[in-house]
Amino acid sequence: MAFLLKQAEEACKAALRVFSYEHTPTEWAVTQRNLGNVFEDQARLMAGAEGSVLHKQAEETYQATLRVFSYEHTPTEWAQTQNDLSIVFGEQARLAAWSERPALLKQAEEACKAALRVYSSEYTPTEWARAQGTLGIVFQDQARLMTGAESSVLLKQAEEAFKAALRVYSSEYTPTEWAPTQSNLGTVFGEQAELVAGAERLVLLKQAEEAFKAALRVYSSEYTPTWWAVTQYNYATLYLKFAVLEDNPRGRCTSLKKADQAVKQVLSVLTQETALLVLRKFTKLQDQIKNEIDKFDCMRRKQQRK
Repeated sequence: MAFLLKQAEEACKAALRVFSYEHTPTEWAVTQRNLGNVFEDQARLMAGAEGSVLHKQAEETYQATLRVFSYEHTPTEWAQTQNDLSIVFGEQARLAAWSERPALLKQAEEACKAALRVYSSEYTPTEWARAQGTLGIVFQDQARLMTGAESSVLLKQAEEAFKAALRVYSSEYTPTEWAPTQSNLGTVFGEQAELVAGAERLVLLKQAEEAFKAALRVYSSEYTPTWWAVTQYNYATLYLKFAVLEDNPRGRCTSLKKADQAVKQVLSVLTQETALLVLRKFTKLQDQIKNEIDKFDCMRRKQQRK
């Protein structure tokens, strides 16, 4: 993959030795945007400083593209570049220092909203849904920087954006877009649940459960292992939260066992490629679940029922 992306980068740069902003602006702008996409794909394979450098290069190429494309004269290309730029700002925010994240996420929000000035659910539903999904992620990332009421408002906006995208996506016709949006919606419900208590919290956790189950109708360990593993992790974390709310010992142990089963499913199919990325995260969660099972003596309860 890295080798192919390097070839794509070199091809774009070769084209830019011919195309120019002055004489062939449209071809130059399209190639700049393609180069930005390549930089973004390369950045996703990197970590830390290397990833940050590539995200910055992607941002610069998209900004260059916007010297040519405009809302008035080339709205479709302008909107597409704004959405790409929003994603880049969001990726930069995740790698940036805590103090730098709010400004980057605000830029991501503004770029995404700019794209939505062009896109509509009636005339460009696919692009509109994609931008809504991007905006939902931005709102969720912003919420994680806040507390209390501010966080709650942003999570509600994220929920609304993901639900808007799901008015377009479906498991039958666009499963690769529908499933991650369901998974993102599930994490939003889970984070909303952390801000409330009692019956309201339980309702939100059940909504999260339904969203994760929906995503797992599409994801599989064989064909989409990364997304499947992430969703199983979220699923396991969710059942830990259910266990805390359970007053009934049997119900509490049932939730803990479901959490344990979700983690074990992932650990049983880890490949050498994915093991290093997720093994530590999953084994830590498994230890946490085991401690809770031991704490509530769930294994003894199971033996007694037999």
